Amino acid sequence: MAMPWQLAQAKRPKRAEPRPIVEQLQRLDIGDLVRLKVFPNKWHSRHTYEVGFRYPFLKTLTVSLAFIEANHVSGYNQRIALKWIRTGFGGNWKPRPTFICPRCTRPIITLYCNYGSLACRRCHGAIHASQVPGFVAGRPAASAPRRWQPCSSATTVTRRLEAADDVCYEESCY
Repeated sequence: MAMPWQLAQAKRPKRAEPRPIVEQLQRLDIGDLVRLKVFPNKWHSRHTYEVGFRYPFLKTLTVSLAFIEANHVSGYNQRIALKWIRTGFGGNWKPRPTFICPRCTRPIITLYCNYGSLACRRCHGAIHASQVPGFVAGRPAASAPRRWQPCSSATTVTRRLEAADDVCYEESCY
């Protein structure tokens, strides 16, 4: 399929640096916090947790039912509001929390840390690895391993992997 003429003749400036990859960014997921049961039972109480092992970019998390306060390793404190969504499972008694993105104020499940601040994927301008041409499992396409050579006979055949170490394998073809 040919490229539309509008895209073919577009004069877009090149980016100064490539967009960040979502899978490579550090993240804070609301599902993890729910599974760890960090939310208090009362509306006006708050709990403080040291989360340096689980989230290396944070020192502490102060959790209440209205907001989460993230104390970054750099000393930056960031307050993230929560929105409780009614799910319909158990009526109003089983609400589900979501983050409110500090930049765009949308309800978000996952916040990503880029340049020392937490925000959603869209605010950071991050893209998924499948959107990058030639990006294979965290490596550029040039260093991706080669495929097997096709089998040439019906008996036991030595196949070679066209890698730098040239390891031989024996396999029977049927």
